[in-house]
Amino acid sequence: MRVLWLAGISYALFVCQTSVVGELAIAGIMPHLVWVALLFLASRMDHTTVRIIAGLWGLWTDLLGENRLGYHLVSFVLAAEFVWRATAHRWLDTSGKLA
Repeated sequence: MRVLWLAGISYALFVCQTSVVGELAIAGIMPHLVWVALLFLASRMDHTTVRIIAGLWGLWTDLLGENRLGYHLVSFVLAAEFVWRATAHRWLDTSGKLA
């Protein structure tokens, strides 16, 4: 069930990012919904799941975008790792599972 939920969220985010966000631009700068969702999930989920999601979303962003392959993949994983490490103590109990 969790995989279906994440797949649905992923699909919705990438559709919104490519179709709706262009109209939300302020001074030519568009918000990046995928980054916001990734950082939110990184602060709420377990470490392995965060790495997998960050890697997949980074790869999808690289494949859909015009940049070099690997740029978003690395930056998404590093950002998720940083946020997870910075916020893990708030949401995890001593056993390392979500509280």
